[in-house]
Amino acid sequence: FNNGYCSSVSTQMHEIGHNLGLSHSNEPFQAYADSSGRMGWSNTKDEGHLVCFNNAKNWQLGWYRDQSVTVNPYFKSWSGKLVGMVDYGIEGHKDKEVVVRIHGSTDGVDYYFGLNRAKGMHQSTSKGRNRITVQSKSGDPYKPGESSLIATLRSGQK
Repeated sequence: FNNGYCSSVSTQMHEIGHNLGLSHSNEPFQAYADSSGRMGWSNTKDEGHLVCFNNAKNWQLGWYRDQSVTVNPYFKSWSGKLVGMVDYGIEGHKDKEVVVRIHGSTDGVDYYFGLNRAKGMHQSTSKGRNRITVQSKSGDPYKPGESSLIATLRSGQK
């Protein structure tokens, strides 16, 4: 880097994500396009751009594990409520999931669902604000791999 991105907190947090073993977050056929989390695009703002990682990245890091679930739709279904990562561990939300991982497809792709709540440490998320976001990721869920935002859903949308 040799421009404004060098001093950008947004870019620095993105690069720390790489140090944690995270790969980029894309949209189909568009690198860096998943702006629902930190591993997509960055900007040059110094202050106030508060965005965390997306569902697939949170799963990979093992964050929110006690409020996450894996479902193989060939064997069972899941019915429940999602809560944004910013509400993790808060009384009244501990019985809700932060991330739901759908595993079991024959193509080796897993799907990660979560509420992209624009609040607190994640208030600047831009894509899918306050909607359910769905990312796909191939391979081992705990190993580096690019994820792709494939849907944003409103409450109750199927």
